[in-house]
Amino acid sequence: MGLLLPDGTIDGFGSRTSLGNRVIPNRSNRPDEGVMSGDKDPPTANEPKAGDPPTPQKWWERPSVQFAGMVIFSAAAVISQAKTNPSAPPPRPAGVSGRLVPKPQPAATAEAKRHLDLGEDLYRRKEYAKAIEEFTIAIRAYPDYDEAYYHRGLAHGDFKRLDEAITDFTTAARLAPQKAEPFYRRGQVYAHLERFAEAVADYTEAIRLTPSNPEIRGRILYDRARAHFLGRSYPAASADCTAMLRLIPGAAEAYLLRGQATEADGDPAGATRDFREARRLDPEMYRLARAEWPTLPENP
Repeated sequence: MGLLLPDGTIDGFGSRTSLGNRVIPNRSNRPDEGVMSGDKDPPTANEPKAGDPPTPQKWWERPSVQFAGMVIFSAAAVISQAKTNPSAPPPRPAGVSGRLVPKPQPAATAEAKRHLDLGEDLYRRKEYAKAIEEFTIAIRAYPDYDEAYYHRGLAHGDFKRLDEAITDFTTAARLAPQKAEPFYRRGQVYAHLERFAEAVADYTEAIRLTPSNPEIRGRILYDRARAHFLGRSYPAASADCTAMLRLIPGAAEAYLLRGQATEADGDPAGATRDFREARRLDPEMYRLARAEWPTLPENP
């Protein structure tokens, strides 16, 4: 999900929004990276060469803000239902069947697994076109290979083929509806495309399918909060930030985003409290945020 920039664009895709100049903490993307950046072993654009001067660290690149390397384990969990408005829940994500237990699938063939491994290696080397070819060969060898569809979706996302990424994640979700990863990644693409209601629905399904790991659930809640915020559902964004803070106390980025949502919802006093707490918990993050977005109060 792109970061809200001062000129009103969402980084990585230049999609316009009129939400103002405030920063929305983001855990992954930079303007020169694809949608799926932030995976384990993520591709890093413009890697520095020997002898290059060090690049100043942006605040969103700090470990306390960047949530790269999230691994979501597939398991059933307590249902967590998000609402985009007070009267109606978000639509059930595409690809979700009514079955509680997915239909058993035959094991992948050795040939399909070999091409999946080759594709993953190429993906890590940022050779996305070649990776897509290997994943496609794996799918031809085993048409119901959900992992091949999922990884091809990641490659399409970093190659900025967003429609293809959505299609592959949808197929992966249909083949393995018990897995959270395809819903989470498709939600990221929807958020990039400013399809925020669909992003919220997918993040909600990912939360439902995620085990009770506080760190992982908290991070997905944060992404859902950002989708709510960008969709102007400010109370829902605040509620998700609060839920994240119950799971990950001291998450400065959650206070910062909740402050934004609280201010947008007409509570400047509450926003000031959250900005103050974000600054107390991580002064350097807050300083870097203000350097990029001077409208944040210097001493809240």
